[in-house]
Amino acid sequence: MGRKPQNSANLAAFLHIIDTSRLLGILRGDKTAIIHASSKAEQAFNYMIAFGADPAAASPSEASAEGDELLAEAA
Repeated sequence: MGRKPQNSANLAAFLHIIDTSRLLGILRGDKTAIIHASSKAEQAFNYMIAFGADPAAASPSEASAEGDELLAEAA
């Protein structure tokens, strides 16, 4: 077994390597995983945008619909 990280910067780098290796393992096993992850990230982004600084911001479903429209235009 390798050495343990000695400080917070080393720990952060170590955890990043672990997370990256897990992600690569998932991607090797499921070729559609990146598409699903991207979709979930977009949903989370739209949800957070709906609660931005503007209190009159769109609801999460409206923000998602806008995002879907933009994706359709880009395709």
